[in-house]
Amino acid sequence: MAVRRDDRRRLRRIEEGLASTDPDYARRLRRCADRLAEHSAPAAAEPVPRAALPLLWGAVLVAALVLVLATALAA
Repeated sequence: MAVRRDDRRRLRRIEEGLASTDPDYARRLRRCADRLAEHSAPAAAEPVPRAALPLLWGAVLVAALVLVLATALAA
């Protein structure tokens, strides 16, 4: 899942705060995250964004219209 830039920035600040207040705990969390990353499956493809769906449908409708017009003019 993609993480927005603002959220990444917030998470980085939280991580830096944790590292400064409890460096041992932050180190253990980092090691655990590294182990999880080594054993995790590849990320699945992200779904099509909702904003792209009207564009996709518009393209399909235009293609259908062109096909209908081309067959009508050829007859």
